[in-house]
Amino acid sequence: KKTLPMPEKILTSLQEIIDSQHQSYNNLELKQKLKEILWQLDPAPDATCFVPPADPDAFHVGHHAKEMVAGTSKKKNKKSTLIPTGFRALDNLIDGGFGKGELVVLGGRPGMGKTTLMLCIVRNILEKSGFPVYYICSDDEAATMLKRLHALMSGISTHDLDEVATESTWNRYIDTLGMIEKFPLYLDDSHPAYIERIMDACRWMKAEHGTR
Repeated sequence: KKTLPMPEKILTSLQEIIDSQHQSYNNLELKQKLKEILWQLDPAPDATCFVPPADPDAFHVGHHAKEMVAGTSKKKNKKSTLIPTGFRALDNLIDGGFGKGELVVLGGRPGMGKTTLMLCIVRNILEKSGFPVYYICSDDEAATMLKRLHALMSGISTHDLDEVATESTWNRYIDTLGMIEKFPLYLDDSHPAYIERIMDACRWMKAEHGTR
């Protein structure tokens, strides 16, 4: 007797079920049974079949609450991995700061100060937390972003140097630049900044420089 491959065995068995049970099942019952069988063979995320759990209270919120308490208890004595933005009101809104591996989108219309706010957050992270920062300059060159960050930290722009280049102003300018040079800050103005390249670059920065 010829032995059928496993997929054909399954299909043959399903056909036998349909042939033998078609009269005793209505269409909805038969479809449900077949869905249950298929779901057990391949419980894919997009499966549409619902199989009732053995415990009728399996979906009750109490189960999830217990898991939440257990997870929180493990974190109780651990040092926080959140990265504060340096803005107390903003940190309170986002539960203490940026979480490890989170994607946070800062949006707004042109000219509303998105880049300035982000540079302020970058400055705060570098000065207060010391975590490495990888900044992808998709719109500007790295030198332009460095000038803006330097002006933000020193209060001096390149225009000020041309107009009022006093000794104290120049010294403050150089001192601030020297401080920025010591930060674990990485500016990348490579183009084009498409999403696949950004993902690969972030993985590389994580492995090489410990960015979060």
